Amino acid sequence: MFAAVAVSGCAVHKPGAQTWRLARQGTGEILIPPGASNRDFSHRTFRADVPATASCAGTEGVTAIKPRGKKLAVTVFPAALAAKPQGWLSEWATGLETRACIPAGAAAVLAAQIVDSVPLDLNASTRLLHPNDRQTGQVDLQPGMRLEVISPIVKDGAAPDAPIITSNEPGKITVTVSSSNLVGYEVAWFGVAAASGGNMATIVPDYAERHIDGRTERASAANSLRFPALPGYYRLFYKSGSTDFTAILLGASTWPDLERSSKALNEDSCRAVKSATCVLVPKRIAINPMLSVTVNGKAENAGWGSTVGGVIQHAGFKRPADTLPQLSVMRPYKGGSVPVVFDRRDPSILNMVLTGGEVISTGSDSAPPR
Repeated sequence: MFAAVAVSGCAVHKPGAQTWRLARQGTGEILIPPGASNRDFSHRTFRADVPATASCAGTEGVTAIKPRGKKLAVTVFPAALAAKPQGWLSEWATGLETRACIPAGAAAVLAAQIVDSVPLDLNASTRLLHPNDRQTGQVDLQPGMRLEVISPIVKDGAAPDAPIITSNEPGKITVTVSSSNLVGYEVAWFGVAAASGGNMATIVPDYAERHIDGRTERASAANSLRFPALPGYYRLFYKSGSTDFTAILLGASTWPDLERSSKALNEDSCRAVKSATCVLVPKRIAINPMLSVTVNGKAENAGWGSTVGGVIQHAGFKRPADTLPQLSVMRPYKGGSVPVVFDRRDPSILNMVLTGGEVISTGSDSAPPR
């Protein structure tokens, strides 16, 4: 599966070079992490930043783990890992945490370090880490993400559930001012901040913009949905069908608890969830998970699941492929950002799914063509 790899149109990179490398393999592309060499295509062993609390076996043929001093030595077999289904790595790491093989809160850290250690198919890391996505109607909230909450503003004296017309679906918001009760709308922003050493998150109000009669007013973001202020793990479920709400925000104090609560979540209510936070998002309120990225020196909000090409197009470039000769992409790695080296004749880089924190530049002349 992982055989010869060609990186054409790029400089030669020695093992240990601090770059991501997007390389062609057969008819697809793989992403090679910093420090990896061609020897690492069969397997790679690294020392994880996770204490070993007990001796637990790994998964034969995919990963092998054992204590090495006070840390955990992890051997990863990328071909076997890449063949696993969506969300497998997160579930595996959660199992280690449940069995006390690693400390509480370490599952997410270990899973992320594993996918950043070996060459994998482009976007395989996102698939392996997340048991859900916007297409399946579920999104895990991570530190560094933001929440966009759009809600209607009704006339004074109007009932909170006064009839209005809105359209709400993941990634797309439409508010139609066609009701005598509706005078405008509010866009509130919330940050998903790291807590407890970066393993957990809290949802923090940021600011809001109120749009009334063609005017925009800035205000503080009221926590109208009563997001929990406690650190935890959070998952957003988009609902369909005839319910009085369009989404459910589920939270738990541990990742294993979140997994258990997700399986217990009732199709139309929070009644089955006992040990977790459960927030119903009313039908007239839209909530969108967003990622923070930088495009041409400007901070931008990109929807969950956005690609490099998508944010470039959103920045005003109708043909993102035209930016390839001068395109620069920095991808997060171990708390910082390192460049992604790619073949400028191949537009595959434009299909790379963003994880948040990327820095993208289309070149010295960053203004889109008119």
